[in-house]
Amino acid sequence: MLTAHPEAQLPAELLSMGVAGFVDKNSPLEQIDRAVQCVLDGGMFFSATVPPPVPKLTAEPTLPRLGAEALSEREREVARLVARGLLSKEIAAQLDLSTRTVEKHRARILARLGLHDTPTLVRWCMRNGLG
Repeated sequence: MLTAHPEAQLPAELLSMGVAGFVDKNSPLEQIDRAVQCVLDGGMFFSATVPPPVPKLTAEPTLPRLGAEALSEREREVARLVARGLLSKEIAAQLDLSTRTVEKHRARILARLGLHDTPTLVRWCMRNGLG
């Protein structure tokens, strides 16, 4: 896209519409040529007069306010080992449980805390002294 009005929010708006680049029409002809060639080659080009868009980071999920006391002693043990990076099979061996039992504990922990993935569970464990 060639524009006469480069504005700070323009790159993000153009990206959301599928535009691969833009230059200010007051740019030197060499820069316009370089931009066109870059986009034709499959790249992206944004005018030097406007900074390229910074991708939005997804908001970190809110951790539940429940503390470690919301879990049973066995669930706390499993959560602690998950936070240390152990796999279900390794946790099972350490606690003398079946892998399936550990997986059920993990599922119950996530459900009880309203969490959806292991990284968020690990953050919750660290915040609650189980890491």
